[in-house]
Amino acid sequence: FSCEDYEIMLDVEVELAQECTDSSDCTQVLFEETCESHSLLTNGNFDTEYLFDLYEEGVNAGCELELPINTDCSRDTATCVQSQCQWN
Repeated sequence: FSCEDYEIMLDVEVELAQECTDSSDCTQVLFEETCESHSLLTNGNFDTEYLFDLYEEGVNAGCELELPINTDCSRDTATCVQSQCQWN
């Protein structure tokens, strides 16, 4: 795959991982950095194995892959907004 292919596939996986119907769905914290909310917030029922494998495969192929990670630690409330998990 090309780096662009990995970016597209990861975008789709993240979109699926963040699907929610209620804020109580948003319980899985991925790629946590300096604080819990400096991370990617996803649905607790989403199986992340393929997402992590795909990310690792892309990085190992030399791709610089960016994920939609919240970088504002003051946004620390897990919410479901427009059917997507996010930090507010």
